[in-house]
Amino acid sequence: MSKKRKLSNGEAEEVRHDLYMFDYSAPAKIGRPDLLHCQLVPFEANQKLLENASPSCLQLDFNLKSERVILCGPSTRFVITFHIERKLPDTKVDDVTTVHPWLPIPEAEAETESKKMMLIGGWIDYIIKSIDIYYNNTKLSTSNENKFIAAHMNRFIDAIQDKKTIATFAPQETHPYRLTYPLSAECISYTNKSWTEYAKHVLHDGAHGCKFDFFPRNWLFMNGPNFIKDKGTPRALPFPIFGGTKLNIRLTFAEDWSTVFRVTAANKNLYRIRFSDVRLMALEAKCHLTLERNLFSNRKTLHFPGVTRLMQYIAISSANTTYNHRFNEVTIPHGVLVFAVNKKIANGSYAFSKDTSQNVFLDHRITHVDLAFNNERFFIREPNIGDQRNDLFDYERLMNMLHCTPFGLKPDEKALHMDYLKDGGRSASAFPHIFLPLSHYSTGPSSKMVPVNDDGSALSKRGHFDVQLKFLEAGANNEATYVFTLYHLDSNLAFDAKNKNWFNSHTPMY
Repeated sequence: MSKKRKLSNGEAEEVRHDLYMFDYSAPAKIGRPDLLHCQLVPFEANQKLLENASPSCLQLDFNLKSERVILCGPSTRFVITFHIERKLPDTKVDDVTTVHPWLPIPEAEAETESKKMMLIGGWIDYIIKSIDIYYNNTKLSTSNENKFIAAHMNRFIDAIQDKKTIATFAPQETHPYRLTYPLSAECISYTNKSWTEYAKHVLHDGAHGCKFDFFPRNWLFMNGPNFIKDKGTPRALPFPIFGGTKLNIRLTFAEDWSTVFRVTAANKNLYRIRFSDVRLMALEAKCHLTLERNLFSNRKTLHFPGVTRLMQYIAISSANTTYNHRFNEVTIPHGVLVFAVNKKIANGSYAFSKDTSQNVFLDHRITHVDLAFNNERFFIREPNIGDQRNDLFDYERLMNMLHCTPFGLKPDEKALHMDYLKDGGRSASAFPHIFLPLSHYSTGPSSKMVPVNDDGSALSKRGHFDVQLKFLEAGANNEATYVFTLYHLDSNLAFDAKNKNWFNSHTPMY
């Protein structure tokens, strides 16, 4: 959005109002640069890391503040240095017990060691319990989801996302997000290529440890699901309009970091991850005077594009052959994802070290799904795409994954095969799931469909959204927690500059 105004020399200057986002085509249009200068500023945590300990910390707080604009793009991130260390079992000779210290794994032993131990994919998501941002003691939130389940769901994102995007999102070979799982069933093993390749980079005796740039997947003000490959980067945070208020960023860690390791039965060694440095890097910018004046005097609402994920979960008894799950006071989403996970994940007691499963999601046993908004159904003819066991719709499911990929992701076209989507992926995939986009692949993932008999007015309403399931004759999976996730692709946060408050228009108003 923009308008023209005349300057003293008679020329026209363009004044934009979408100021939360820089337009890199503007300088050519108006003959001046938006960005005059920028500087990368490191922020240290308020707390000190524990030396030679794991966990290295239970909480880190960073106070982000500036008198200018912070650009939340590729340069605004955490930089983490970590070590993976091993402790050999105590030995006893002639009544003398030798207690071995924690040491890096010698490079000569790294390959052998990788065959009898492994890390969970995306392990950083499992040792960080939450990343919270506070504004005037108000916690900001882009989504409403269980952090532990979200970590597991992110492994599905790793599997289906474009690998070039992941290479930008996780630039170092040592980055936890580089340890991904393929979609194929029983993919978690000591000999799987994803682990053996990752182990080559992290199991060594380097004195300086491994360093990676960390962009949390739900990092506030980030650039959408595809990181810097999405349009409109970076997002601009004009700190002066916050009224001098800093943003407090808090990382809360799990009490036990050893649970992210899995070892063979014969392996008696102990392993740990130790952080030696964690920093927050922020890109501070000096903008053109006209742009800065408009940014700092803005009294409207700034909308930050991004993904809003609304998650609910419940254990369903095998006595149920049908189940209806309802979201109250929500708008029509862009898509629906349903899957099942180990019951211990939801309450935070799950330990990869004690799990023997070779898949990420559990068998959901779902055979049919119906969707409804305010009791109006999205599918009324039979059969329809909600019928997971009808192979007439397998091609439609593949096209949806390729062109309306969950959460607006750019997909890895080489990884997605029709076999992984048949029958909800129950037999061929490590991620059996149900995915129903409320858009058509010909119109793109950001479009929305309405119930069959609606005239389009439902798009502007809130109401109850029902996900109706039918199971196999044996009923639901007793061993699982069922996860229901709705997502929106337009905006995940907004700042009311007049009243100085943040909000998300998609989260339920309870």
